[in-house]
Amino acid sequence: MNLRFSIAFVATTVFASFLLCAPVFADSPAAGADLISVEVTGRVVSSDGIPASGASVHFGLSKGKLDEKVTADDDGKFRLSIKLNQAALPAVIIRSESANGKQLAVGRFTVEGESVITDDVEIKLLAGKTGSVRVLDAGGVPVAGAKFAVQLEWPNTMSGLRTDEDGIATFRYPENERVQTVVAWKDGMGLDYRVYALSRQQRSDAMAKN
Repeated sequence: MNLRFSIAFVATTVFASFLLCAPVFADSPAAGADLISVEVTGRVVSSDGIPASGASVHFGLSKGKLDEKVTADDDGKFRLSIKLNQAALPAVIIRSESANGKQLAVGRFTVEGESVITDDVEIKLLAGKTGSVRVLDAGGVPVAGAKFAVQLEWPNTMSGLRTDEDGIATFRYPENERVQTVVAWKDGMGLDYRVYALSRQQRSDAMAKN
């Protein structure tokens, strides 16, 4: 059974229907690979440069091999250890959100040559926008519990998202990011995707609901 879904980021809704295929992700280490413990330190600041006290910082991988979270202190600083395969370190997705949920950031560790920088990570929060995804089966029936991932500006991605009983899910992303691709899937039902990349001159994405 094919899945199809609609994506609402702006005033209009975009519909898509594609052939069934299998989801592939590139950030999972080989089975049985040794895990290492990596200490991460950094600071979160708001859009105006003020330390973001109480901001959450989440470290994850798209297939759930890593799921760690820490809260910034009064100076916006944080420290934690994450356990993962060393080869997967550049693929770690870092998501941060202000204490009031109004400002967001999505990014990855900086890579310099063969080194991945995990010390003094600087995270700057920005105002967020809201996207909405509705997943339907081939008969137009909403699919509850469908998983989906959102590709923002490369290499930033958002994953671990699911639809509700009405087949709908919303997500927040930073105002400086642009949604390029959305992939939705559910075991036993299929997979669908939508390429959603605006041209450099098109500004409609900036109209997304705040």
